[in-house]
Amino acid sequence: MLLLSAGDRPATSPPREVLPFVPAGFRAERWPAADLDRDGDQDRLLLVVAPDSSTPDGEEGPRILLVLRRDAQGTLRLHSRNERVAFCKGCGGVFGDPLDDVEAQRGKFTVSHMGGSAHRWANSYTFGWSRRDSSWQLVETTETTFRVDDAESSYRETTRKPPADFGLIDFRDFDPMEYLGKGAR
Repeated sequence: MLLLSAGDRPATSPPREVLPFVPAGFRAERWPAADLDRDGDQDRLLLVVAPDSSTPDGEEGPRILLVLRRDAQGTLRLHSRNERVAFCKGCGGVFGDPLDDVEAQRGKFTVSHMGGSAHRWANSYTFGWSRRDSSWQLVETTETTFRVDDAESSYRETTRKPPADFGLIDFRDFDPMEYLGKGAR
C-alpha cells in the first residue's frame, strides 16, 4: 500500500511495467500497488495527468485514474479507467491541489480530496472488487464540511452506501458530481 498526502510525490520513477499505460503527452503522478481483485497478485492503480500548456497559468490538464489488473501470466493489463474521480489541481480553492490520497488496499481502493478556504470540505470515494461482475464498484462515499472559524459546531460528516443512497455504479461510470440516486438497484 502506498499512501501519499497532498503535495507529496514519489521519490522514484514509476515502475517500468506501468510506463506502457501512460498515454502520450501525459505523465505518471501516482502508482500504488495492492491485491485489488483479491487473487493473490499485486495489481496497480495508475494516476496520470496531462500537462496543459494552453492555459495562461500553466494549469495541468485532466487526471485519469487507471486500474491495472495482473493476468494469469503476471502481466499488467488495463482493466478500467475514470476521468472524473480525481479532481483537477485547481479544484481545491485557496487550499490548493485537492487530491489528498489514492490508496490501494486488498480488494478495494479509495480516492480522497480536500479543499476550501474558510469553509473546508473533504470527500472520499471507495470502490470494492465484485467477483460476480469482475469490476470495482462504488461501495462508500464520505463527505465532510466545516467552517474554520467554528469547526466544532459546524462539522458535518455524511457517509453514503448502496443501496439506500445509490445503486450499482461501476468505477468506469462513476461521476462524483452525479452519483446520488444513480445506478441499478
